[in-house]
Amino acid sequence: MKRQSTFKLAILPFIIILGLFLAIPAKANITVVPASPFTGPEVYKAGYSAPQSSYRPYDTSLDLAYQGNGFAQAAVSKDTIAGYPNIHQAQYANDGYYGNAASWISSSANSWLKIDLGQQANIDSIVFGRDRLGYYNDRDPGQFTISVALSDNIYANGDESLDGTEYTVIYDSTSDAYSGLINGPESLSVNFTVPVSAQYLKITFANSGVAIDEVQVFGTAIPSPAAIFLGSIGVGIVGWLRKRRTL
Repeated sequence: MKRQSTFKLAILPFIIILGLFLAIPAKANITVVPASPFTGPEVYKAGYSAPQSSYRPYDTSLDLAYQGNGFAQAAVSKDTIAGYPNIHQAQYANDGYYGNAASWISSSANSWLKIDLGQQANIDSIVFGRDRLGYYNDRDPGQFTISVALSDNIYANGDESLDGTEYTVIYDSTSDAYSGLINGPESLSVNFTVPVSAQYLKITFANSGVAIDEVQVFGTAIPSPAAIFLGSIGVGIVGWLRKRRTL
């Protein structure tokens, strides 16, 4: 018990500093960047005609938001347009595919997407687009805000019960003279001058009926204390074995 109390007291200053850091809006700018390279051919979902049914895999190797990386969870949303469950769902917003057939469309103004990265990370940039295949040029986001958190009491579709205290707004597009438009296949990137530490990401879009084919997050994952501890043990064991061999 004494060791636990000592540990908690030791890390308390770091928690306080991190909390103060998150409470300060991050300095950032928005730019248009190239989409990540495709890694496979265009494919189609049954029941719809192209290009409504079109989607295509891209390079997810550096994407912290990709739900197939072993950490990140499927995206959740405030709401989703009805009638298209096979092509428009929140979970398609970080599934590793560009295109209309693997996208999310909101059903109200000021709707949001959330992504649990599954681990704390220092975020350098957040990138999203409407249809990186270039077939659609509608359903623009309008102005938007980005918020982050270290915890979310209930990570589920529609739940925002404690978001007011858990999430901190770190970017508001109105401060960046952003037009509110996404033109064709372009990717919008919000770039932070200083990396932002967070596990949960929330993007709130002003327009109703916004379409987002994919949200990507780039930066560096922060190893958990347990992972650091186990890694230190591993290094120690390797060093001990090498020393024994030289004896």
